[in-house]
Amino acid sequence: MTSDREKSVGEVPPELRVPRPDETAPADEITMARAWLVHLRKSAMSKLDGLDDRQLRWQPAATANSLGAIVVHLGYAERLWLRVIFNGEQMAMPSELSRNCWATRMRAWR
Repeated sequence: MTSDREKSVGEVPPELRVPRPDETAPADEITMARAWLVHLRKSAMSKLDGLDDRQLRWQPAATANSLGAIVVHLGYAERLWLRVIFNGEQMAMPSELSRNCWATRMRAWR
């Protein structure tokens, strides 16, 4: 029997729907971070494009996150980087929010 790893050797990787930032061009840290943020946001959105509500809420296991819950997490991570890390703002983090409020938000996407 041939393993998946053995089958993939020599195969051409799939074409990216969202091109990656050009890391060969000189750029400062903020410019490159912004380019990667845009790339990752567009990549996530392109993978979700066309999914209906049921598909966004589907979980592969009872303890796993749905795609919708993962997108909520990505939104918090993006806001953290943009507002707190780059701009120095104070921001209520999920751990600082009431557990009930955070759990309710995440359950909405499960």
